[in-house]
Amino acid sequence: MSELPNLATSIQRISDLEQSFSSCFFEMIRRDGKMYMFDFFVAGICDRAISTSRAFRQMIDDRNYTVSAVILRSHIDTLFRVFGMTLTQNPLKSCEDVFKGVRFDCLTDKSGKKLKDFYLKEQIGKIHEWIPKVYENSSGFVHMSEKNIFTSIEHIGDTGEIGLAVGYGGSHLPNEVFAEVAAAFVHVSQVCFETTGELSIFRPNHT
Repeated sequence: MSELPNLATSIQRISDLEQSFSSCFFEMIRRDGKMYMFDFFVAGICDRAISTSRAFRQMIDDRNYTVSAVILRSHIDTLFRVFGMTLTQNPLKSCEDVFKGVRFDCLTDKSGKKLKDFYLKEQIGKIHEWIPKVYENSSGFVHMSEKNIFTSIEHIGDTGEIGLAVGYGGSHLPNEVFAEVAAAFVHVSQVCFETTGELSIFRPNHT
C-alpha cells in the first residue's frame, strides 16, 4: 500500500468490489448449472465479504472508527479462510469438511500444518507483507486494548486537561485516519476477491 487514495475513492472501490464478489459467484455456478458443496463454501465467503463490506461503508459514513477497525479485522479473517483453503491438499474435500461442521483451524495444508490464524498470517505475509501489520493493528480494537482508550481521547490541552469523547467511536479523528482504514479495507477486499478466483479453479468441471 503506497500512495493513499482519498476516502471517497476508496469507498467507491469497496462498493465496486461488492459487485465483483457477487458476479464471481453467480458466473461460477452458471458454467454448468449445477451446485456442489464447494459452491456453498464460496457462497459463504462471498456473502460474508459483501455483508462485511456494506457494514464497513456504513460505519465510515457514521464516522465510527472503532467499529470500522473491528470490521476490517473480520474482513481479514474472511481472507484468511479463502486463502487457507487454497493451501490444502484437497480443497474440494476441505470445503465439504467445513460444510459438515469441521472447524477451519483443524484443516491442514499440504505439509500437514494446521490452518491456525497465526500460521495463515505468516503464510499470507510472505505474499502480501503488509497484511500481518494491518491484522495486528486492527486486532487491538477486537480485543480491548490501549487503542480503544486512545480513540476515546478527544484532545489534550496545553495545561494538561483531557477531553474525552465516549460513545462516538473516534468520530473526532482526522479524515486521514478514516482514509487510511478505508484504503486498507480496499486492499484486503481486492486480495480476497483475487484469492476467491484462484480457489474457484478447484471447482468440479472447472473450465
